Amino acid sequence: MDPLTRALIHHDFESVPVAQWQNSTLAAYVFRQTSAEYRKPLLPHFAQAMHRWKTQEAELRPLLQAWNDAGIVPLLIKGAAMAIRFYTQPHERFFGDIDLVIDRKDVPTARDIAARLGWLVLFDENRDQSFTMHEALGLVSPKKTVKLDVHHHVLKHPPKFAGHVWSLQEKLTEHLEVFDWNGIQVRLLGPADAALVPLILHRAWYRDRWQLKRFDYLDLEMLKQQGLTREDLLERAAALGCQTTAELFLQRCDPWEKRLTLTPPTAAELQQWNTAIAAERGYTAQQGEAARKARIQQQFPQMLGHVLTGMGWVLKAALVLQRQQSLQALCNRVPLKNQPPALQELWKARIGVLGASKLLARFPRGGSGMCVLRALSMLWWLRHAGIDAELVSGVRNVNGTLKGHAWIEYQGTVIAVIAEDNISPMVYKVNFRSASAGNPRQTRGAGSVPEHP
Repeated sequence: MDPLTRALIHHDFESVPVAQWQNSTLAAYVFRQTSAEYRKPLLPHFAQAMHRWKTQEAELRPLLQAWNDAGIVPLLIKGAAMAIRFYTQPHERFFGDIDLVIDRKDVPTARDIAARLGWLVLFDENRDQSFTMHEALGLVSPKKTVKLDVHHHVLKHPPKFAGHVWSLQEKLTEHLEVFDWNGIQVRLLGPADAALVPLILHRAWYRDRWQLKRFDYLDLEMLKQQGLTREDLLERAAALGCQTTAELFLQRCDPWEKRLTLTPPTAAELQQWNTAIAAERGYTAQQGEAARKARIQQQFPQMLGHVLTGMGWVLKAALVLQRQQSLQALCNRVPLKNQPPALQELWKARIGVLGASKLLARFPRGGSGMCVLRALSMLWWLRHAGIDAELVSGVRNVNGTLKGHAWIEYQGTVIAVIAEDNISPMVYKVNFRSASAGNPRQTRGAGSVPEHP
């Protein structure tokens, strides 16, 4: 067990050098749990977290109030819900996107209200068909401080197996509580359901594949402090039909037994656990993979068109990269087309560039890594569609070795081509950002294109 995890589960935060907390997302929480002398270096992190939350709150509340006025009371889930309901101060609980659920019939009204208030509709299920199975809207606030992921359902089963969880979701509805957030009405899951569904089931049933985070333990600890017992949790899991999943999860993350395992499970463990939970989830890992492949086959003609388009942009980017120019020089070669942004191209570009870059992986591109090739290709495609995207590059220290990565952002939101892109702003120190209308000056100090992974 690493020192930070040990300090967390034993509530012995001062047993590790304060610099380790400074480099973690737990800094704001640890600030309030430690002595005045120890926490001095954490004050900037605490203040930054508070400022971030206050700016997010200032943009989020008018939208939720407008939804309330239209009869829409959203269900908040995951990190933001935990922060508002169970932490002493919301900014102690770091979270990225804010996830919420609204009824399908309310989605058009919610979208139109958001657009009228100046929110960017980054994703719309009706406009961007086939790119997701469970999201209805992706919204970015006017000042880019909030990214909202609006879902149809709390769980995200493949459509073929969605019927299996309908009864579970109906049981959740019976136990929802309406929470008055300083005059704004939101719905929240009860303590046991908040532990089980957005946390335990999402970590075990879907793409997280039982991989945990320190905040998973802390969230359960907060629920424990609110009076949730281990017995209550397992009793509720039995009622929802997911007791085996909960018991296996508690073998890895259990605040009642002071247990947290962050190491990824082995292939044998994954196979064993996925077999054990198959009946509760409603499908085996093999059936889930088969459903995913069937969905891809169904969309293949459309996806093939995107990949063919992507090959043109990837080849163009690779030819330019052979000259080994600086990132600034590269981005200066990519003009923004003077037209309204065709936002549907965001999702086409993700598929097209990912597929094309794999097919052309052996095509010469100088000394640049795949991430630079993908990012430059995306930048070219999106700017050609009138989308004022930014190419961002960052570095981090991995066991004494400096590693770099490049990705694309639009309106403050990562447009991920691969999974690593989503977490890049949190783990890489940005050393370059290309110019855009919102950021007319490029980051200074960008030299030659690094050999990113």
